[in-house]
Amino acid sequence: MTRKGGFGIIDRIVGLEQPERILLIEDDPSVRMLLAHVFDSRSTVFQATDGLQGLEMLRTERPDFVITDLMLPELDGVRVLKRARRTYYGACVPFLILTANQDEEALIQCFQEGADDFMVKPVRISELRVRVASIHVRQRMARDLNPLTRLPGNLVLKAEMARRLEERRAFTVLYVDVDHFKAYNDSQGFDAGDEALRRLGETMSELTQQERFCSVFLGHVGGDDFVALVEDDLGPEFASALFESFDGLLAELYPAADRERGWFEVPNRKGELERLPLMSLSVAGVTTSRPGLHDVRQLTHLAADLKKAAKAHAGNSLVMDRRQSAYGGLLPG
Repeated sequence: MTRKGGFGIIDRIVGLEQPERILLIEDDPSVRMLLAHVFDSRSTVFQATDGLQGLEMLRTERPDFVITDLMLPELDGVRVLKRARRTYYGACVPFLILTANQDEEALIQCFQEGADDFMVKPVRISELRVRVASIHVRQRMARDLNPLTRLPGNLVLKAEMARRLEERRAFTVLYVDVDHFKAYNDSQGFDAGDEALRRLGETMSELTQQERFCSVFLGHVGGDDFVALVEDDLGPEFASALFESFDGLLAELYPAADRERGWFEVPNRKGELERLPLMSLSVAGVTTSRPGLHDVRQLTHLAADLKKAAKAHAGNSLVMDRRQSAYGGLLPG
């Protein structure tokens, strides 16, 4: 195993994000040492000399990425890949296959078993680094997508906010929370709850098809919490359009009688009918145009804090931050 050390010259020039833990499975000592040297400036590198040892290290070390030769003693690369994909700890780990020839049948088999990419030896170091970084980033982004709404999650959202802050682009963060979702989910069942969140995600996505909202960046940060990054002067307008669309969505989720009353009844634990309010949206808006706001953690903390003020209002509500400094008191508007 090679521990990560200082940054190499290629890292500083290219600036590519590499996996934290890489497993190399290669029986040729010179090739293995070269590959380890390529990645050990930014990654913890584990080395296996045959397929069986590689599978064991995959199980014990849990790498973020695997680079394996196709031709290996004990167990070849195809069978290593096949066995790895049938374990929970190897099912989603990216695999890059190295091969000394371009046997089409072998390559097809590799991809059928779940390989992410392949390279023909001798590999070009710069291309290898780029491919590993590209696969790694794509995999991270794919894992960050919410499986229900297919919207980006925390990692992608934070990266986008950091990029906009670095570019000094003024924008507004809208933190959207579904009020009384738990009551709906508990009474109607999690399948109905999932459908409500899925439809809300679709509704928000449909709004971004409008020309005025085409630059809005959406995210689903978990549960019934969504985020929209909008141009700095569009926060209230986007929230208003979302409220209108959500009110239309309620027609799909509640019977007409419940919508007219503004509540619905379900038996509680004692078997007595209990009135529960219909779902609504609470939206908190924080603008980065205010002085002293230049950190993603600070931005998300302020939005979460402001959301409490929005939820204090019944029905759909928007609370925009009117503070004049980064640490001033709340002046909801």
